[in-house]
Amino acid sequence: MLVRYEDLARNPMKKTEEIYGFLGIPLDGHVARWIQNTARGAPPLGKHKYGTVRNSAATAEKWRFRLSYDMVAFAQNACQQVLAQLGYKMATSEEELKNPSVSLVEERDFRPFS
Repeated sequence: MLVRYEDLARNPMKKTEEIYGFLGIPLDGHVARWIQNTARGAPPLGKHKYGTVRNSAATAEKWRFRLSYDMVAFAQNACQQVLAQLGYKMATSEEELKNPSVSLVEERDFRPFS
């Protein structure tokens, strides 16, 4: 089964359910609560850089605002075939890269490998 970080970060509960289903084991309620509390919750006493509570969807996109378009274009060119196979879209400009409303991850179902 292929699991992309972005899929897990954007919808951790759904992806975890898929993983547990693939493994053929029931999802434990403690695991479900932990995911809900750590992936979407807010820290009770403020933000701490070493804490375990994060907005995972936002964290998955941080690289887009920290890397230059030239660096991203270089990586996209070098890894174009693999990125396409894994369902990643290419940023075609600095504006597209920095626009959070433009997704660079295709919605895809990755069925288990047989």
